[in-house]
This record gives sequence, C-alpha cells and structure tokens, in this order.
Amino acid sequence: MARRGSSLPYEAAIRALEAFTRCQIPYVIVGGTALALHGIPRSTLDVDIVVPAQTETIVRVFKAAKSAGLESQQARILSLAKRPDLVIGQWVSFRDQAKRELIDVFFEKEGQFHKLHKHSIERRGHKRTFRIASLRDLEKMKEISGRPIDLADVALIQEIKKIKKSKKK
Repeated sequence: MARRGSSLPYEAAIRALEAFTRCQIPYVIVGGTALALHGIPRSTLDVDIVVPAQTETIVRVFKAAKSAGLESQQARILSLAKRPDLVIGQWVSFRDQAKRELIDVFFEKEGQFHKLHKHSIERRGHKRTFRIASLRDLEKMKEISGRPIDLADVALIQEIKKIKKSKKK
C-alpha cells in the first residue's frame, strides 16, 4: 500500500508520460512496457522511451520530468543540449522522490527515431493512448542488446509472431 501523499510507481510513470505529451515531446515506448502493451507477459519496474536527440527535445524532457515530480542525476546532459549530436545514444534515468527509477529516456538520431515512430503503433491503455514500438523493432533492439532477459524476450516475440501468422491462415 502506498504511503499517504505518495503514489504507486505506475501512476507516477503515467503522469510523466502525460507531461511529455503536454510538452509536445515525441516519444515511443520500448522495452518491457512495450512488450506488455503488445500483450506479451513481461514484468518491468520502469518505462523506457526513445526520443529524438534535438536541442528542444532535450530541454523539454527535463522540464516535463520536473513538472511530473521526477529528477535525474544526469541533469548535466542539459549542458550538451545545443550539441544534440553528443547526446545520441545516451540513456537518462528519472526517478521520483522515493528514489524509484521510473522513466528511462534514450536519445536517438533523428532519422532513426522517425523510422521507429513511423513503424510504431498506438495502443490504448489506462484511459490514454500510447505510441509503442512495433514488435519487429522491439525484436531488433533486443537482439542488439544481447542481454539474457532481452534474448528471452526475442523468443517470446517470435512465438507471438508465429501465433499471429497461424491465425491469419
């Protein structure tokens, strides 16, 4: 049970995503949360998102996170906002006052982000619409990562794709 005045982690993460939307930050949900929104059973403790590495976006990410009550120990990355090419490939984590890491933001090359966004789908969840990476893109990302948990996710994605393909027949 949450302490009075505190919220459950998913509520705080949703508030952060809402703040990103209000601040007009284009993002795509990836990682375990994206898998869950695709209907693949996967537990995760945070929400991973990808945003384009653009000066305005970098600044807006920190502003939106702050408005949602989140902070980052990597705030120095703001000093590179005018050189977004130096931010490409960086992950920035945001946590709440209880020090729970809730949102991880990955800054991607603009062209790569636009491809990811173009292939992504909208999924309704928790009375909101979220943009999530396609299964194809999630599979590629997880194969590149190569972590055991990600390779297990690849196997689940491939199984879901087989099931969907067999249902079309």
